[in-house]
Amino acid sequence: MRYAWLILVIASLAACQDAHDARPMERITFARFYESSLGQRAVAAREFDGGYLLLGSRLTADDTTALVIRTGIRGEVLWRSELPGIIPKSLLIGSNSLFVSGDSIHVNPESPNVNDLIIQSALLYRVSFSGTPLGKLVIADHSPSNRIDYKADALTLSSQGDIVMLGTFREPNVNATERPFVAALNPNTFDTLWSKQYNVIDRDYVNARTVHYTADGYIVWASAILKEQQTFERTYLSIPFIRETSVFENNDVFGATTDQKLLVGDIQRASDPEFGYGVVGTHAAPSGDNANLFFARVTSTGNFIAGSERYFDGTLSAANVPVAALESASSDDGAALCATSDGGFVLAGTMSTTPQRGNGGRDIFLVKVNGMGEILWNKVWGGTGDEAIGSITETSDGGLLLCGSRDASGLPSMFLIKTNANGEIQD
Repeated sequence: MRYAWLILVIASLAACQDAHDARPMERITFARFYESSLGQRAVAAREFDGGYLLLGSRLTADDTTALVIRTGIRGEVLWRSELPGIIPKSLLIGSNSLFVSGDSIHVNPESPNVNDLIIQSALLYRVSFSGTPLGKLVIADHSPSNRIDYKADALTLSSQGDIVMLGTFREPNVNATERPFVAALNPNTFDTLWSKQYNVIDRDYVNARTVHYTADGYIVWASAILKEQQTFERTYLSIPFIRETSVFENNDVFGATTDQKLLVGDIQRASDPEFGYGVVGTHAAPSGDNANLFFARVTSTGNFIAGSERYFDGTLSAANVPVAALESASSDDGAALCATSDGGFVLAGTMSTTPQRGNGGRDIFLVKVNGMGEILWNKVWGGTGDEAIGSITETSDGGLLLCGSRDASGLPSMFLIKTNANGEIQD
């Protein structure tokens, strides 16, 4: 079988949590691949109404198109929807429609101003549950020159059902940095209810793929605070914690007094919200060498828990042991995580194959930790090409849903996998 390697290797995966607006499902497992004559990469997958939604991107000769694929219970395609001109980053299931946010990039070769050669805007699409595009919002600066660039990074819903968008903006000068903005939008009309820009520090904010709205009205996310110096990147992590339209009420940091490249991939609530959040990312030397998967815990009010940080290496952690911060035999990264119903987390990233471990190219690296961050198991799987994770969530039956991309010949394809509670494909 063409993808037998993947079916065999995921037999020991464990389950993750994020069953969103889903009804109970049969205990069915499968592995599906979605290919095209053009390359496709998976961004996120969610359980939805007895099946699944898969968000991906397809690069054409002229532009990037977002793909929304609705599948049945076994991953079979029920419909596809194409959203042109967007590099998708986030998929949100609302009460009566879907929302896809991302970026739009256009080149303006006739611009006399070097800062306006590339124009970047934030996009938000609204899509019906049957796949029909219902509307589009463009967040852009329409000035004739010296435009501000915008990016859209993540979406969530407020307790009132409004869309909350996290993104960044960059002002039109050579030394400008990317700084965060948060906006609340009417989910039906896209009218702006409020928005706030944050000129906090003269460094780039590289936001995680997720933003959260708490039960008591706070907005929480994670950012890497980046300073580029020639070929080196020096970063630390930040957890902004705000109320609507407020300044940062809390902005705890990790790594600000040390020298490293520390990027954040994802932040997710623990299965019990009182236990705060888990954060996954990549820790490396400023040069990018000795990269490891990074994990830390954060309180429900946005403070890093001292001593919770852990570092995992795809080769050296094979025996279920963490490593020191720069103790590395393979180049690893952390991209996504999910909470598990037993109070732990599953961390997902990639590792480069080494003579000791791996199957060629970059392989998926999964690490299961308990609520204290202690490693319970880890797994590396993949083929001879390069694999990458888009998202990882737990389904309503306690199974694991993951999506990602495989590139074995320069033409990436998307995959969607559902396992049972023991991480097994039985069908």
